[in-house]
Amino acid sequence: EETATCTFSLAVDDSLEENGCLRYVPGSGLEKKLREHKPLSGSRDEGHALVLDVDESKGDVVDLAICRQGSVTVHDEWVVHGSGGNRCEDRQRRTYVLAYRPREVVEAERR
Repeated sequence: EETATCTFSLAVDDSLEENGCLRYVPGSGLEKKLREHKPLSGSRDEGHALVLDVDESKGDVVDLAICRQGSVTVHDEWVVHGSGGNRCEDRQRRTYVLAYRPREVVEAERR
């Protein structure tokens, strides 16, 4: 099954730990294997957010991708990544995301 994806994220605002910056597992993309994702809210019909297990006993370490306004991050579908909630009451974390993927990948995601 095709999974090819390249994601570009432009930080419209500063993206810091406090306001939920991108988190990733360095080196996770090297194995070229997608990890099992589960819907955060029980099903994809109830919400779009997905979660997966990060296992520190197998070497997973979560790093922060802190980005200043105007910075760009780029990753493919193999990199374990996600972001936390914004804990700031006075600061936004807006990000403009472009994800390039073949039509068959988009259609599979919508199932």
